[in-house]
Amino acid sequence: MMSSSGSANCWQLAVDSYARLRQAHIQPTRVTCNTAIAICRHWQRTLCILLEGSKMSLFPDVISYCSVMSACEKAALWQKALCLFAAMTDDQLQATSVCYNTLISTCGSGHQWQRAVILFYEFLEVSLELDALTCNALMTAFCRAGRWQHAANLLLEMSLWLVSGDIISHCACISAFEQSGQWAGGLAMLRTLHRAMLQTSTVAYTAAAGACERCDRWLDSVDLLCRLQLAALFANMPAYSTVMNACSTAGHWPKVMHILQCAQRTTLLVDVIMRGSVLSACQSGTQWHLASSLLGSEVRDVNCVLCGCALGSCARAAHWQRAQQLMQDVDESAVEANVLLKSSLLSSFSRASRPAEAVKMLEKLSMDSGLIT
Repeated sequence: MMSSSGSANCWQLAVDSYARLRQAHIQPTRVTCNTAIAICRHWQRTLCILLEGSKMSLFPDVISYCSVMSACEKAALWQKALCLFAAMTDDQLQATSVCYNTLISTCGSGHQWQRAVILFYEFLEVSLELDALTCNALMTAFCRAGRWQHAANLLLEMSLWLVSGDIISHCACISAFEQSGQWAGGLAMLRTLHRAMLQTSTVAYTAAAGACERCDRWLDSVDLLCRLQLAALFANMPAYSTVMNACSTAGHWPKVMHILQCAQRTTLLVDVIMRGSVLSACQSGTQWHLASSLLGSEVRDVNCVLCGCALGSCARAAHWQRAQQLMQDVDESAVEANVLLKSSLLSSFSRASRPAEAVKMLEKLSMDSGLIT
């Protein structure tokens, strides 16, 4: 019953089945306990089942401990996972590769990359067979911590250990470069992927583009988007958003608009982040008409930041009428007009030399929640 429940992802049903066994005073076997632990998603429940099994003299085995550690990994509870690992060794149980992989991944999820390194070298000392899975677990820990030097060194050492790096290894390394803004390293790693004849992925291109974005290399990010499409890979929403952000930061609003149109042609739904990139670029380029038309009748679907970008564009161009209309649309929508939005409208009045409207706006600001005293 519990095995079929697990395959259907009905973990609650499996746990209830185990509870009914206990209520009926039926002695479960170790296999039953392990199945319940493996199926259950909550670390507290898995730990309870483990402790119950010990009380019934169903002493946990390596599978039991690994399953509970896996539940701790999902909750990023690296301290509890380490305690379980220590308890397992105290029970004279020999840790397997799966145990080490789970524990290294758990430490990575908890941003404990130093502990992950210690566990990795402990793994090497116990003479277990090293494979890409263990290396990738450590690589992911480096990626999450932005330790690009360690990630690059690990990739080199893998070849010395005769372990072939796969697409996961390289993508994690590129992501580590992205976290640190090492655009040159990200591009070099992407070239390494091609030379190794490994199948590249959208994730690899997006991570490399993200590294370029962090360093204001907007041309490189656009080039990566083009290469991604030439490689017959699907450019997803994060890929488009990353490149659009790079172009927006550089103030290249025509390029941002072009990429937006490309995304729309691929039937991608334009999300808030993508619209924010366009509006931000329009604001820096004083393209008030584009900003206001993009926002258009969609004010109800956007947030305060996007409305602020549109208002900022109108303010820079001294288009106070359009700014005033946008503010009216905001007031009629579910978007809460904060002091920044009202300040943008005030700025548009000031730039357009509309003192009467500016005074009225100041009076409104002073009355709204005591924002101005």
